[in-house]
Amino acid sequence: YRELPEGMLKDRAEDQKMDLNQKNYKCRKCRHKLFNSENCLEHIPGSGEDFLSWNDKLLTEENKTLSTSKCTSYFIEPLPWMASLLVGTVEGKLCCPKCSGRIGSFNWAGEQCSCGRWVTPAFQLHKSRIDES
Repeated sequence: YRELPEGMLKDRAEDQKMDLNQKNYKCRKCRHKLFNSENCLEHIPGSGEDFLSWNDKLLTEENKTLSTSKCTSYFIEPLPWMASLLVGTVEGKLCCPKCSGRIGSFNWAGEQCSCGRWVTPAFQLHKSRIDES
């Protein structure tokens, strides 16, 4: 339980590649870069059990727009700065690696988005604690 399996976290070298079309997301408190748009996981907005079928998981451009308008959180893939928080833990809080401010939570069993969709596994960062640039 001391280490996460290899390949579980996105490679840091890949994360540092800059693309002009990517958005960067930073801690609102200290402006430390946390992730970019490539790390975001899109989902279709839902409302409870009606929206849990596998057929609904396919994203269309129309549904991507709906998803971002209703959601108050970003769901991202696990990143290297989270490693020490994730080892041996099913759920917990996510804090900025620089200022230790609380920015979200994670749960390997999943969490429900404000739009109603259940996202599994969930690495959820609150939009109110994140700046987009």
